[in-house]
Amino acid sequence: MEVSSVELLHGGNERTNEYIQAERMAVLKSYCRNNGTRYTEFPTRRRFVVSEKYKVLYCQVFKTGSTTTLTILHNLEHDERRNTHDMRVMLDDLPFKRLNTYSDEQVRLRLKTYTKLIIVRNPLERLASAWEDKFYYAPSRFGYRKQYHSMLETLSSNTSKTQAKSSKRRGCTSDLHGGAPQSSSMEVARADL
Repeated sequence: MEVSSVELLHGGNERTNEYIQAERMAVLKSYCRNNGTRYTEFPTRRRFVVSEKYKVLYCQVFKTGSTTTLTILHNLEHDERRNTHDMRVMLDDLPFKRLNTYSDEQVRLRLKTYTKLIIVRNPLERLASAWEDKFYYAPSRFGYRKQYHSMLETLSSNTSKTQAKSSKRRGCTSDLHGGAPQSSSMEVARADL
């Protein structure tokens, strides 16, 4: 008798990550086999970074540690020791090979033979990370202040009223325009994001 995933999870039996991943892969392969899915179009080629040296295709998903992953790939590929902070500034100028620079036949070969890497993250964590990146830290970085100035002003005027009430309850205040929260706990101030 086969036991379903739900029964295993709710029945108290623990499953290993390897088992879960193997089960997911089997479902995916079965679906593709039964539905005749083939690589005929490659609309997202630009999202794939190619490491010829290590035969890896990395599907870049923003707010899942992509800068860190690109830093690691770049350092391995070019035998360098750049840190993530340096990479953030020069990311667009670095010579990453993208899948969109290859012919259809070369793409098929790489999709068939290279190791594929994708990193995922809880969607709510991604949203919170994007919010923090674009609105909490951004005003003190690059050209974000001009790009988001009117949005930040609107946000600031709307939140200052509610922030005063919540600060009294928490015993802290924070500067919406990039200053550090004036509290002993950074997590408490960011929990409102």
